[in-house]
Amino acid sequence: MQRKNLRALGVDNGRVLDITYPAKTIIGLLVHNLYVDELIQTMATAGVHHITYDPQDGANLTNPEYDHLSSEEKNQIAITKHNHRLNRALPHIRLPVSKTIALFFHTKGWITDEQLTTHIAFCDEQIQTQRNKKHKGKQSTTTTSTRTPPPAKPAVASTATDNQMDTTEDMPVTVDGNTNTAIFITETWLLPNASLPTTWAQYHVYGEQVENTFRGQMGITLLINPRFQPSYRIITRQHSTYHPSIHSHAPFHTHLWRL
Repeated sequence: MQRKNLRALGVDNGRVLDITYPAKTIIGLLVHNLYVDELIQTMATAGVHHITYDPQDGANLTNPEYDHLSSEEKNQIAITKHNHRLNRALPHIRLPVSKTIALFFHTKGWITDEQLTTHIAFCDEQIQTQRNKKHKGKQSTTTTSTRTPPPAKPAVASTATDNQMDTTEDMPVTVDGNTNTAIFITETWLLPNASLPTTWAQYHVYGEQVENTFRGQMGITLLINPRFQPSYRIITRQHSTYHPSIHSHAPFHTHLWRL
């Protein structure tokens, strides 16, 4: 129902990752930094104004049952409630974004090490389940064809060093009479130590972190098909201008409005 209301206000629901209700008449929207300004402007145009609100501040607890508690005790209750809200939300955020958001929550100190580990394991299990279903579906829909397959085209694997280009010999790859992709090279937004959820062998030259985001830029990823049997060697830059960067800015924010 709330997303229906947001759509009526002109909000792009596809860019709202989560909705939370930290207090009466208060709504919080979890969005990426790149959508913040547009979202605030859209809500303001509809007469709903952005406010400053700390869900971990005990002063925001309005339940009378907490009136007799000290400020420190109220703060701890507020922190616990905030933690519970985030942990309830994480499993409902779409994959694989949910993993990145969990890492963000952890860097902010909003969830514990154990909660992060548990959620990452949950995401990996869900991704594997989806992959298995997709693979099983492909197997069940496989059909035969009498069409003569085209001649296999050679695939050449190469990577650049600082001063030269090194290539292997032409290496055609055929599986069951059909030509298959041997390698795939693409730009990557992965940050150092990150990897892709695939069974293909993967090699990365990580790029630079984009300011105010949780992603990189100008990185290169090489994927090699596990069916690719001929020998090959990977040459990477020994003195790359790309380097890991420090996570100094958070990519996601929960912005709140009074309704």
